[in-house]
Amino acid sequence: MTTRLASYHEAGHVLVAMRWLGHTARVVSIRPGPGRFGHAAMPVTSGPRAALVDAGWRRIRVPEATMFVAGLAAEEVAGAARSVGITELETIARVQGRGALNYAMTRGLPPVPEATDDIQGALSALVDAFPTKRDPLGRFLRVYSFALRFLEGMRETLDRLSKELASREELTSEEIERIVGADMPVRRNST
Repeated sequence: MTTRLASYHEAGHVLVAMRWLGHTARVVSIRPGPGRFGHAAMPVTSGPRAALVDAGWRRIRVPEATMFVAGLAAEEVAGAARSVGITELETIARVQGRGALNYAMTRGLPPVPEATDDIQGALSALVDAFPTKRDPLGRFLRVYSFALRFLEGMRETLDRLSKELASREELTSEEIERIVGADMPVRRNST
């Protein structure tokens, strides 16, 4: 992965989290770490449903699923090819049938050889949100499509944030909010 693509990838996570989760990353970095090119430090709900009803859990986990795949969507907006992992999901659905793939995804198995943490995180969030539904691939493709459309609409902000990240390698939450400015209303999370 190039510095340019890494910066777009991380900026995609950041923008979707700001808009749909109400979180600004504590820090976003494209400095290589163990097994990764960069990271955006954001809280993610991974605990049990506890007292939340299904609808409340979905209001948290579906936007989190969108945030996970936003990095891959940002790469595509920046002109890169569709990610290997998403392409493999689509190929497996065509070759083995959607039912077999949905079964594997619902059981939490790694559905694709090139599955990234982003894809696994999104699938986990969606299976949490809809534990009795049998079309995780459809839901996954919908959240990916949503992230793609959102970032296409925020292209100038995405470009500006990724350019700053590429030149500085790391940004704090204050710097992110200054760069994004008034371009995007942030839905502050009340949960």
